[in-house]
Amino acid sequence: MRDDNYSWYISKLGYTIVNQGESGFQVICRGNVPIGFLADDGKISCIQGEESEVEALGRAADFVKQYADYSPVGDHEYLIGKFGPGSLTAYFDMESKQRQYAVYGADGQGTVFPENEYQKAVLAFFSTSGLQELLPRKSVRKKDRLRLWMLRKLMGGEKKELKKDVPT
Repeated sequence: MRDDNYSWYISKLGYTIVNQGESGFQVICRGNVPIGFLADDGKISCIQGEESEVEALGRAADFVKQYADYSPVGDHEYLIGKFGPGSLTAYFDMESKQRQYAVYGADGQGTVFPENEYQKAVLAFFSTSGLQELLPRKSVRKKDRLRLWMLRKLMGGEKKELKKDVPT
C-alpha cells in the first residue's frame, strides 16, 4: 500500500503511521498507543482488543483508494463536484465506519448525507449549484449538455444510445 494518500488521510482522522526502520515495517498509532500494523499489501492487522478500530481503518483505506484521484479539500474530504456556489464532497466518518457526503452552498454551510443517500446528495448539490433548472426541461441547449452529462455521471447512469431504424 505504501501510499502517502492513506497516511495523510488517517492523520486527519487522528492516527499516525510510524515507519520502523528500513524494513518497511509500519505501525498505526492513535496518539502514542500502537493499535495495529500496516503490511506492504495494504492489509491491516490489529493488536489484541482493537479489532473494531482496525476494521474501520481498513474501510478508510478502501475509501482512500476509491477517491485517490479526487482533489482533497477541507480537513479530510475529497471534492467530487463543484459548480457555481455549490460543491459535493465525500469523507470517511470513523464513528459510523462509512463514507459520508456533504453538500456546501455559497454560505459555506454543509448538509451531510449518509452513504446510502448518495443520489439525494447529488440532487441537493444540483439544487445548491443552481443546476436544478435543467432537470424538468424537455429541450436542452448545447451549453447545458455538459451539465446534464455531469448529472448522469454523478448519479451513476450512462447515456442511452438510440437505435436507428434500419429499412428491411
